[in-house]
Amino acid sequence: MNNRIYNKLYINKNREDTSENLKLGYQHEEREIVLKKNQETSFHIPAYTTPILLTETNLIANGAVAGAFPAASDRIFKSLKNYGNQTQHGSPTASIADGTWFCSWLYKNPTTGIVQWIDRFYNPGKFDYSVATNELLEQPPYIKLDPIFRDIPSQMVLEPGVLYRYFHQGETSFDNLLTTFEGNSSEHLKLHLLNWGQDQVDRSLNQIPVIINSQAPYDTLYPKVNVPKKNINPIINFTYQFNTECYLNYDSSYTPTNEFTWTCWSYSDNWQNNVSTQLIGNFSTRGGVGIFLDTLETYPYITIPETTYGHVLMINQFGTVFTDKFLQKNNAPVNPCCFAIDSNDHVIVCNKDSSGVISKMDHTGQIIRTTKNIADPSTLFVFSSSGELPKQVICGKNDDFYVITNQSVYVFDNNLKLKQTLPQVIGNNTKAAFAYDIKKDTDELVLTDNVFDVKFVENVKWTINTDGHLYKDSVLMQEFADEASAMSIAPDGNIWILHGNSGMSIFSTIDNTIIKRANVGFYVDRTGAKRNISFIKRINPFGVQQWYCLLFYSKEKRLYFYDLDMDYVSSTDLSSLFSRDIIQKFKQNPNNFSFLSEGDFTGYERKRIFNQLSPYNNKPQIVIKASAKDLSKDGQFYTIFKKHFPIADWNENSWQHLVLTYKNKIFELWSNAHKLTTLRLGGQHEIVYEMQPLFFIGSPTGNSLGFNTELKRQTCIFNGKIGDIRIYDYAMQTPNIDIFVKACVVSEDLYWPMNIPLTQYVEQIERMFKHKLPGAKSNSLI
Repeated sequence: MNNRIYNKLYINKNREDTSENLKLGYQHEEREIVLKKNQETSFHIPAYTTPILLTETNLIANGAVAGAFPAASDRIFKSLKNYGNQTQHGSPTASIADGTWFCSWLYKNPTTGIVQWIDRFYNPGKFDYSVATNELLEQPPYIKLDPIFRDIPSQMVLEPGVLYRYFHQGETSFDNLLTTFEGNSSEHLKLHLLNWGQDQVDRSLNQIPVIINSQAPYDTLYPKVNVPKKNINPIINFTYQFNTECYLNYDSSYTPTNEFTWTCWSYSDNWQNNVSTQLIGNFSTRGGVGIFLDTLETYPYITIPETTYGHVLMINQFGTVFTDKFLQKNNAPVNPCCFAIDSNDHVIVCNKDSSGVISKMDHTGQIIRTTKNIADPSTLFVFSSSGELPKQVICGKNDDFYVITNQSVYVFDNNLKLKQTLPQVIGNNTKAAFAYDIKKDTDELVLTDNVFDVKFVENVKWTINTDGHLYKDSVLMQEFADEASAMSIAPDGNIWILHGNSGMSIFSTIDNTIIKRANVGFYVDRTGAKRNISFIKRINPFGVQQWYCLLFYSKEKRLYFYDLDMDYVSSTDLSSLFSRDIIQKFKQNPNNFSFLSEGDFTGYERKRIFNQLSPYNNKPQIVIKASAKDLSKDGQFYTIFKKHFPIADWNENSWQHLVLTYKNKIFELWSNAHKLTTLRLGGQHEIVYEMQPLFFIGSPTGNSLGFNTELKRQTCIFNGKIGDIRIYDYAMQTPNIDIFVKACVVSEDLYWPMNIPLTQYVEQIERMFKHKLPGAKSNSLI
């Protein structure tokens, strides 16, 4: 419309109708051709048009679809016929007017993204004229080229009077192309969930049942999706309000160990604040792979060790125990005095003796690794001195952890392998904490003497010294007449301090003053008790997330919840959480239960520091997590490999397409046809599934059930939708991956304004009249 020059008006007279048609004449320098999607459109170039190179047209700017090979791209064909001298420009330039079609296609480099028109020649080769010279009676032999086609930058010319055909790609043609990835008889498609409903079967030849446990109504569980994409079908709706567990029974036919491709669509109304969970996969501590969403906001459970008999209580966010792990074996004394929680929600527990027994367990209490070889009594690790006693366990970066004794600092990797021993002079009141620098992305373990507690806000040190007062970098900030003993940095940056028998205060780091005081808990004698304080973000069934302060005292046997206004919310009697069977079997006296251990019992302190450093940098992540078996060792030894990629640019209310490929011990993770990251398995590690019987969707895994079922709370349910899950038994090649996205994005017809000489056109316009006056004309509205 912008190029039209209206210069004539055609009108009929003496009409008695209330409306009539106007015809306007205009001049235009373009001819608009509509190239329908998913089909070929034939057209001639006007005879009076100047020849133009295909590479000089505006087809790309107007929406031509590029691909890595001709079947996935827009294609244009030129009919090579003898048109004769039909135009002012003479005969067409076809060198061989044999009626075949000359093909060009729009190539997109899958690595660089560069788009260009390409001419494809089939059976290219050359004539060997040297042979013809020697054998004058022989035709020169034609030597074929391998491969049988050759692509060169396009030299196609759009010429007047010549017939062309154009195929424009659309979602239907891409969807049809996806079927070619399955093999001739779909033998490579190991899973394609076709129906999440009552039949619960997949489209592949395997027909694997899908098991969904949910309290959600049918319409809520299987909603219809109307998005600016082709309907993604089928999908399942996950919501905090319903405890949904979705999984498939293990079958080696759809979880090949050496090579595979997983694809799915996933939707969230808020990717940044969703809970951390596994989107799809069969990851467990003993084998498997998963694609995880990690938004840094999930604190699934609380760990409280009991130090008289050796229990480890694992409690969900609402104060309900889901596991009572009893560590004592063969009546050997166990005193789990020091512990920490790593980024995999695994608990590291150190016994309070010189034996050097350190164990790592998952959230179900299953021992993953230990510094003692259970099959062989020989010691795998001992402290440097027989008199050493552990004082603190603290988690570092990359899930390394530090065991601080009264004589040394021991550094272990996440497999409990000793990396380094640092001899230190450590007093009775020495505490370790991490100082960190966000700009430099560095951290350092700092030991501080003569303190009850120490915390860092970057490189600023806050301590409660043995005099019971609060200090900032050795400068007195607040005195406590009743002696402070423990503190924690709250999510808003204020410091919560426990002092005296039952006092708790909030100290503002901005105003450097106490802004609120309260007496907490029920009144009991807490003299000499260990005080533990931390924070947790709790999620209610409607998805509302709220921070709470948690505290317990070693003498009281009660866990308290307070909101950030320091108002009491609830409490849990710890003595009621122990397994009755264990108590009766080992004849334990509940009155003797004690909680003299100390550590980061929610994992909050580790997250507070290391979420601000790489690889997180306070950004939500998509994570590949693989548990690989170490074949170089006898027994069940597994190593967890992880790779993160930030997704801070994933918009609210958006669908994201994910692809995970695996081949030659290399994982590649793709989102919306863009490669995010690569993960390589080191050493003699292999992916196995022997210990994982299920393939989970929308929920982290456990030993045999989903994480949420085991925690007895819908703490880690993905809040969104997942659909169109497919599993292939080979690693998809890079050029094919964007076809999954194109098959679900609604395409449009291509409107191509072809440049031509200035031409006269006539356009019909309806004109409405205000009055019905036969034979007379009124003012018109055009």
